[in-house]
Amino acid sequence: MLRHILFYTRFLLYLVLLCIPFIHPSIVVTYDLQGIGLWFAMIPALFLMSFYFYPPKLSFSLWGIISGGIIIAGSFLFAGLSLDALRIAGISTAAFIVTTIIFQLQGRGRFIAFLEILFAASLYFAYISFSRAYADIAAASAGVAKLILIVSLTVFFIHAVTLFLMSFPNAFRKRKREIIILSFIALPVIVSLAILLPASFITNDIEVNPRTSELERKMTPLDEITKGLPGGNLQPEWMEEWERRMREGSGRDREGSLEGMSPDEWQSMDLDNMGSEGGMSTKQYAVMVVATRHSPLYVAYKYWGDLQPVKGFVESKDNPLNKLPNMRLIETWKNPDRELSIDRSPEEIFFLSTLPQKLSVFQPISLSPTIFNEEWRPFTYSYESVSDVSKAGFEQFFDSPGLTETEKQDLAQYLTIPFDQETRDAFKKYLLQAIPPQDSYFGNLYAILDHYSVFQYELGFDERVDVKKMYNFLTKVKSGDCTEFANASAIIARFYGIPTRVVTGFLSDQSLQLPKHKRGLQYLQNKIDLLKNYSLRELMMVTTAHRHAWFQAYIPPYGWIDIEATSYAIPPQLGGNPNDWNLVIPLVEKEKPKNIPDPFPWHIVGLVFLGCVAGGAIALYAFKFIKELVYVFAASTGTVLGAKALGRLLIMRLVNRGFAHKPGSMTFAEYAEQYPSLNGFAHIYDEMCYRTSFAENEFKNLFRQLREQYRRIFYEHRKLGAAKRIACVFSLRGIRY
Repeated sequence: MLRHILFYTRFLLYLVLLCIPFIHPSIVVTYDLQGIGLWFAMIPALFLMSFYFYPPKLSFSLWGIISGGIIIAGSFLFAGLSLDALRIAGISTAAFIVTTIIFQLQGRGRFIAFLEILFAASLYFAYISFSRAYADIAAASAGVAKLILIVSLTVFFIHAVTLFLMSFPNAFRKRKREIIILSFIALPVIVSLAILLPASFITNDIEVNPRTSELERKMTPLDEITKGLPGGNLQPEWMEEWERRMREGSGRDREGSLEGMSPDEWQSMDLDNMGSEGGMSTKQYAVMVVATRHSPLYVAYKYWGDLQPVKGFVESKDNPLNKLPNMRLIETWKNPDRELSIDRSPEEIFFLSTLPQKLSVFQPISLSPTIFNEEWRPFTYSYESVSDVSKAGFEQFFDSPGLTETEKQDLAQYLTIPFDQETRDAFKKYLLQAIPPQDSYFGNLYAILDHYSVFQYELGFDERVDVKKMYNFLTKVKSGDCTEFANASAIIARFYGIPTRVVTGFLSDQSLQLPKHKRGLQYLQNKIDLLKNYSLRELMMVTTAHRHAWFQAYIPPYGWIDIEATSYAIPPQLGGNPNDWNLVIPLVEKEKPKNIPDPFPWHIVGLVFLGCVAGGAIALYAFKFIKELVYVFAASTGTVLGAKALGRLLIMRLVNRGFAHKPGSMTFAEYAEQYPSLNGFAHIYDEMCYRTSFAENEFKNLFRQLREQYRRIFYEHRKLGAAKRIACVFSLRGIRY
């Protein structure tokens, strides 16, 4: 009995391990045909061959032929004539040999079984560690990881205890009661610990291998191709006029070329680090296309409203807008916390993006579900939003009455300055000299912005925002990119009682749309049907060079307003503007021709049909083996039920060997009339099942005789030819019993 428990706990650990990729959110493993054949068909079949059909149940020759046939036939069936067939054959052979050593070589295989437990535990730990890939995956994986932990620890414990009892039977006999009590205490404790452990109990160290140089990628020049494409809104005359105005309106070098890259190469790039400090790119890459009549457009990704003493501004965990980018919507989202403020009007904005996250303009009113379409990859994500965009100007803001007491309480987290006294005094000293207090609420904010007139604005995007750096930026360096201006302004404004927060995302503006951006839009519009719904003048290309940080200030009664502090500083020096770099867009080509109906997926239907047939067959054979196993266990009880179970087990195996079916209304004695060799078993069986009283030990002796008759009959009818033996193994005739 212990051997059976050990086999099935081992088998369960194996199956659970294989099925984890199907249920774990952070693991994406697609089993191909070879994987399904090897792990779900061949190895389980070899497990059963090694455990159930080891000699003397089959002769050594037949046992070896069938097992070798499974390995050879399975390898060629699932991998064909390739090196993969050798790999599959090697793995399945190793699994077969290890199983045979563990279960058929008695105590000599126990050492391997102990090592196997350690190996399996390491695989389980590696799988569960995927739950800490990043914060969103940790949240999504919490329940699944805990379920896997509970099931695996329970089965591991039962498997280990069973292995110990089989390896040290004498210790169990001497300490039977203590071991049983310990097991009944330890198992609930282990399960309870698995339930109570937090989802963050496993952490992974993150290693970053920065790229020291930009990878060489194949680029296709598009400048000439995109001038006056057929069907485009942008015609050559309009293009030339646009280019002339852009050059005359700016004293800077605003040339730069338009280049194309294949979608396959595009997928391998890390666009998150391009355009940030340390990013090694000297090109700007398309991130999304925005269609709107409003400009400029501050497209928000994260809101940083919590100010810490050392780190500076950090992400606001309680702001629902920070959860919006990664929400999976199945219907249009409506903003439940929409703020009522004046001089705002709804603006419809269309996004065609390479990013799976949803970005939106403040304040969002509604957001449609993302449509995923690989036809235009990497522009595979599209969605629409409606935002309450502020139309008020600075002239109106000067009339702001300031915060009411209720607003001060509601916005307390955006007014907090948790600095130590030394840091607070240093900032106050600087502000007293540089920005004297004004008479009005907005006057203070305008004074903050105006004092940047002696600061140098440098293009770039630096993600370091600690308080010490911001203080040095204000008092010593007086030069920085958008992150310094945004974070420093948000800190200063709080000293004047103005609620602020920092926002990061992208700045989309028609003034940033240079001729190469318009040519890129023209190219994409002629390739992507969705963009043809909009005029080219409504479209804006957003690239890695447009990553931006700004701050929002709360100005009653106008609400949260996007503030651009960099516009008050000294403009960047000539040259070096990332927006002037060559623009790279993906070479979008439709993967399916128009108006050609998809062929009927016969291969998928065939695979589904074969899968159903195979699944049904596996289920029937599993039911057969489990039923036999139940009868084997019941027959060991020595009771009337045990005698009946032994009778059913005998009939099952005889019918599988070609005997006629025994109707339920026929007694064993009547059935034995067809097969005289069953007379002895039938006589004892009927007597045990139908007699009502027995002398002392008489029933026990009869049960022993019944088992001896069972063994005699079973071994008498074992002598079959090789073909009949194989047919007997796979026969399902006896499953009805």
